Amino acid sequence: MNDEEILPDPEATIEGRTSESLEDALVDELDIIAEQPLEDRAASFSRIHDRLQAELNGQ
Repeated sequence: MNDEEILPDPEATIEGRTSESLEDALVDELDIIAEQPLEDRAASFSRIHDRLQAELNGQ
C-alpha cells in the first residue's frame, strides 16, 4: 500500500450515520482498494468482509 493513501478507519463507529453515508463510505473505500496493487487487494477486501460480517452478526 502506498504511504500517501489514506484508508477509512476500520474501527470508526457507524452510530448516527445514515445508510446512504455508510454506503458512500464503503464505495469510496472500495475505489481506493481497486487502485492498490493486486497483491494488496485481497487483504483489504478481507478486512472489509470481516467488518461487514461482524455488523451483520450484531457485534
